[in-house]
Amino acid sequence: MPCEVWRTLLEECYEAETAYTLYLAKSCGLVGAGFDQAIQRAEEARRTSQVCEKALLRHEHMHDCISKSEWAKPS
Repeated sequence: MPCEVWRTLLEECYEAETAYTLYLAKSCGLVGAGFDQAIQRAEEARRTSQVCEKALLRHEHMHDCISKSEWAKPS
């Protein structure tokens, strides 16, 4: 398995992407200010998701924990 830092970063990506999806889903039934707030929160979650993904990829590149792990080795 990749290192604990990688796993934490992956969980943060998942949480941000889940929040993005939830806010988009909530916006579907809203109008006016409620819609605007849901879309704003979705956009914030999307930006957070992008930051998390960049951090995850940077960690993978710098630490190389994926290629070193048993998880990535061919069976």
